Amino acid sequence: MMSTLHEDLRRLYYDASKHSAYQSVPEFVEAELGFTVPLDHNWRSDKPRYEYLVNHLDFRGRRVIDIGANTGYFTLNLARTYGARVVAYEANPNHCEIIERIVEEFGVAGVRVYARGIGVDDVRKLDSTDIVLFSNVAHHAGHDYDEIQVPERRAVYAHLVAYAGRLAERAEQLVFQMGYNWGGNKAEPIVAVPDNYGKLVYTVGGLETAGWRIDRVAMAFRDANGIAFVDVDWRAILEAGSEPSIERSTDARAALCRYGISQDGMSEFYRRPLFLCTRGRS
Repeated sequence: MMSTLHEDLRRLYYDASKHSAYQSVPEFVEAELGFTVPLDHNWRSDKPRYEYLVNHLDFRGRRVIDIGANTGYFTLNLARTYGARVVAYEANPNHCEIIERIVEEFGVAGVRVYARGIGVDDVRKLDSTDIVLFSNVAHHAGHDYDEIQVPERRAVYAHLVAYAGRLAERAEQLVFQMGYNWGGNKAEPIVAVPDNYGKLVYTVGGLETAGWRIDRVAMAFRDANGIAFVDVDWRAILEAGSEPSIERSTDARAALCRYGISQDGMSEFYRRPLFLCTRGRS
């Protein structure tokens, strides 16, 4: 049975879709099946974000909605390890089948999977929840969903405010991250990749306007042990003024000295700030 699952997962992961073989395989699946996806972890990995989240949020028995669950790294790990009750929405039916097969074969409780995306008009139909994961989806508005609402790059910000505002009606806490190239297209930058200050201005403004209080902002740094997400004092950075990048701010220099880490040479994926928010204005 497990050998059949191994073959089926490989077929489903490599379905030649836009985000095939994109997300990490849960470690418990790797250990049991020996099934891995050869991701370049210098380019992207889900483990550093996952470790940061479980160290800073209590997922034990919580209700979680995972919007854009991909192949279920977060959904499956949170349900299996912390007993979270997770509702996963994923537009790719092959990715949904991956999650469902792992749930069945490993006896992962508390997971429901829906093979559809969630547009801005769908958010108010969601069940109320404790935590919503809306990670690396927002910049795809206008390409992979809500094409009418986001016909051009300049419409992304208003859409982010509207979408996040509706999420604030459904969830107590929000995990948010986005890319800053519209639809992943480098020729359509929302904010220039090196401009981390600009990313903070853009995203903090959008989330706070939508009714979220930002509790933590973390950024990925590399040290001798690998890549990890580290808290940054985003308020001090914004108060420093119109710095062209976070690396030039006083707080960032202090962080680099404190942790001996740098974003030099980091991929675009790792240069996306990670936001933990609670419903309610600052």
